[in-house]
Amino acid sequence: MIVMVQITAYIKSKYGIHVRPAAAISNVAKEFRDTKIVLIDPDRPNEDIDGKILLSIITMNRKCGDPIVIRTYDKNEQAAADAVAKVINEFEIVD
Repeated sequence: MIVMVQITAYIKSKYGIHVRPAAAISNVAKEFRDTKIVLIDPDRPNEDIDGKILLSIITMNRKCGDPIVIRTYDKNEQAAADAVAKVINEFEIVD
């Protein structure tokens, strides 16, 4: 039986998802080697984005305030979902 956790996070960065926040998301996701992490754009719910691949995250083209659905599977799914959500919810560039 596969266990899944799903939570929604909202883009905090006023510049949306670009290289820096995408790299932060990818780096945190890669810390959970045994966990599958999928990001979903609610506007395109049939497209699963691998949360560990930088370019895939950038192509989501999400803006400030936009939601991202995080789904995690297998080991440490709750910790992985919480860690990725924290990056998405809190990443902010200070001008």
